Amino acid sequence: MAEDSNILINIRIPSMSGKRGKGMTSLTFVLGMVFFFFTFFDVNCNNQKLMSVSGIDLVVGMEKPTILGQTPTNNETDLKPNIFAILALLSAAGAAIGIQASKRKARTWGVTFGTLSFLGMLGLYWNINAGVEEANGLMSADFKFPFYASIFAFLAGTIISTRLKKPHESINHPLSEDLGDSGQKE
Repeated sequence: MAEDSNILINIRIPSMSGKRGKGMTSLTFVLGMVFFFFTFFDVNCNNQKLMSVSGIDLVVGMEKPTILGQTPTNNETDLKPNIFAILALLSAAGAAIGIQASKRKARTWGVTFGTLSFLGMLGLYWNINAGVEEANGLMSADFKFPFYASIFAFLAGTIISTRLKKPHESINHPLSEDLGDSGQKE
């Protein structure tokens, strides 16, 4: 028996195409951006809370408050905008807008800018911890739920973006039979 060993399998992968998929993906990035308006971390010194810092404070910078009745010196009056926070917020906005605006490149926008926003948040985490370590153990940063939720939202948006595909995208496998659209062997 000499049968043809080349059998074609046609597998249909469910996709997140259309308005529903794009909307859900953009929503995760917008949700991550909303968390920037809440407290990302508290700065503590000897277990006493000195100040709370939101994501927006990290993006635009902020004046240091008067701490324990002492006014900071001129060279330490402001917290400068953090490049990692700016990167994360702008990348998330780029992902949300790009996914909605693009007809053919929504997946590319979501994955590229979603990855940048996720990496920006990781860089922000390491940057804050490095700044705290410079205080020789006197200060600590207590990260809050909105910070971690923002990281999760950006990661989820990036992962969901990988599912933004054309409807009924198929993968052909050389050991399959082509069943066609009817499900019957042709």
